[in-house]
Amino acid sequence: MVYHLNAFGNRMYVTMLHFGHSMVGPQQSVSAAVDSLMLMPNGYWTVFQILNDQPEFGALCVTNCDVIRTTDSAGKVALLLKPETSKPDAAIIYFEGDSAGRIDRKSVASLQGVPQWVYVFRLSDFDSHHADLRKEVIGTWSPEIKPHQ
Repeated sequence: MVYHLNAFGNRMYVTMLHFGHSMVGPQQSVSAAVDSLMLMPNGYWTVFQILNDQPEFGALCVTNCDVIRTTDSAGKVALLLKPETSKPDAAIIYFEGDSAGRIDRKSVASLQGVPQWVYVFRLSDFDSHHADLRKEVIGTWSPEIKPHQ
């Protein structure tokens, strides 16, 4: 199932994917979890602003996330947030620029970078699709989780 929606304040376009059963019968149970999430900010928002706007991301990094700068074979730089104590099924957050877009949005090299795309999916899926990336840990990020009001 694929769901599309606009986030609070119309700041992002959100696509959520769930790969579980689409129909539930008496003998089936379906997880309410989303398998993958893709965000497309509609403005000039930094990684740090996006993390602060989406408190759910903090739950993924409650025990700290490594901030990893990735570089592909063409030299494009992106940012990966991975829980320090992650398992293959752990969720990661990947901030990517737009190679066809404006020069200031081509790469996302730090928390102050401006991504064109934000993805949340399993570490094992990320590793299987991006095995050729060079990865460099450049710091850690830990959220200040605040309850919803």
